[in-house]
Amino acid sequence: MSSTEDTKEVLQKVKSLAKFANLSTTLKKNLYRRKKVQKEKNNKKY
Repeated sequence: MSSTEDTKEVLQKVKSLAKFANLSTTLKKNLYRRKKVQKEKNNKKY
């Protein structure tokens, strides 16, 4: 394997990790927002 191929592979790994991290933070934000909305709905019931 040449050094350029190694570099490409590393870059792809880094990119996929970054994507995954981005996805997880987005999911956390969505979950947090959903919880907040749920709380507001529960408060309105009473």
